[in-house]
Amino acid sequence: MAKYTNGANGFFSGKVGNVVGSSNFGKSYVKRVPKVSDKPKSEKQLAQQARFALAVRILQPIKDLLFTFRRRPKAPSGFNLAVRQVLADAIQGEYPNFTVDYSKLIITRGIWGTAECAEVLADNGSLYIGWFAGVFRPNSYGDDAVCILVYEPISNTYLRSSEGVFRSHGMVAISLPETWAGKTIHTYLYCVSHQGAYSNSVYAGPAWNN
Repeated sequence: MAKYTNGANGFFSGKVGNVVGSSNFGKSYVKRVPKVSDKPKSEKQLAQQARFALAVRILQPIKDLLFTFRRRPKAPSGFNLAVRQVLADAIQGEYPNFTVDYSKLIITRGIWGTAECAEVLADNGSLYIGWFAGVFRPNSYGDDAVCILVYEPISNTYLRSSEGVFRSHGMVAISLPETWAGKTIHTYLYCVSHQGAYSNSVYAGPAWNN
């Protein structure tokens, strides 16, 4: 890859012949289009691709939340950092039989107070989520918004709580889709202050939707 400062027609973006122009953090670059190899992939390469595809599949539906992983302007994107976290901590097992430890999946990162002691119970198509409502800790206030994500892995679908749920409530009930009956679901909570500060997400546990 070469750094591109200026040219007769200024900066270009995209593919021209076998050259691609791009920019990153205000700097322009050009590089050749890589040759496609016809060499069969090794089992290690196939395993890496499968793990990466699994991490992307889990995170793609909540990509809008993953900006919280990015702490510095020149750091990798929040999505890329979240993918790294899933690859490092949540995906387990050997290729091709990977499994996911959903308790290690992180949805948001931040300095605000978390929703501690979170628990869940599913019953008759509803999910009941409770948490410790105490507000006598740093960065914890009763009017902090509590946001809830319920994940169903088979359909790769997230259900998000509606607005108007606050830390002081201590509990909320969410109606679950009928198509989720008989499936295991996973619940995550995070808090947001009036100023837009996020907390680390908390895994509230799995629940069997009977």
